[in-house]
Amino acid sequence: GRVRAYELHKGYNHIGKDPAAGIALNEEPSVDTGVYACIVYDAKNNRYDLLPGGSATLCYLNDGEAVLERSPLARNDVLKVGSVRLMFFPCCDEAFSWQQAE
Repeated sequence: GRVRAYELHKGYNHIGKDPAAGIALNEEPSVDTGVYACIVYDAKNNRYDLLPGGSATLCYLNDGEAVLERSPLARNDVLKVGSVRLMFFPCCDEAFSWQQAE
């Protein structure tokens, strides 16, 4: 398997097959074009949420239901897009936030 890390930023982090996406899955044959989902980092509240994208292809959370509305993300949650599995591993949580470090 291949391992790749994606750095998330404050605000919207789009997941899709688009060079402009923060999480670009351009080399994945099982992924169609479009934005599948979006991870939003709210730095003020130190919170991560997963939002649905505008693509006809869906993103699934923890091999369960399709992401159709805002869902909170927790450490080790797994997102599935096509045959790609992405594990969510935040550097910010209840123990640390970059806002506290500034």
